[in-house]
Amino acid sequence: MKKLVLTFLLVSALLIGTACGLENRGTSEYESLEKLLSELVEIQIQISHHETYPIGSAQIKYGLKVEDGKPQKGEPVGATVNYLVAKTEKIEMNEEQLAHLLENNRSELVYGDFYHDDTVITLDIFKDGFGEIASAEIIEIEGEIFNINY
Repeated sequence: MKKLVLTFLLVSALLIGTACGLENRGTSEYESLEKLLSELVEIQIQISHHETYPIGSAQIKYGLKVEDGKPQKGEPVGATVNYLVAKTEKIEMNEEQLAHLLENNRSELVYGDFYHDDTVITLDIFKDGFGEIASAEIIEIEGEIFNINY
């Protein structure tokens, strides 16, 4: 089984305080999102429930392929889950604007919406691993390697 490497980008110094709260998984909403992401990315994905910070959005990220000299969306390479301070101010976009945003980022919004509210945790999940993140602290939790940047 391919090793799942997760990257937390913590925009504030809440790593230690969050660690305990992230263990409280099990709500059907989170389990459904885990199942959906796992199926789409084709790896076992685990996300965590956080009592304070709700998930604002989850996206599938796609690789790049070139067809007839033009860049195209390739195979799924990972997922991104954004935890927010709150979900109070949704970014209003029409279908064309949303499609343009997702196409430019080679991504697909599979959960939630985009919000003006501040993102406090970005969880990037890579299917086949990735290089090291500059200035990240590398830690191991239950046999999994994490690059933490806060």
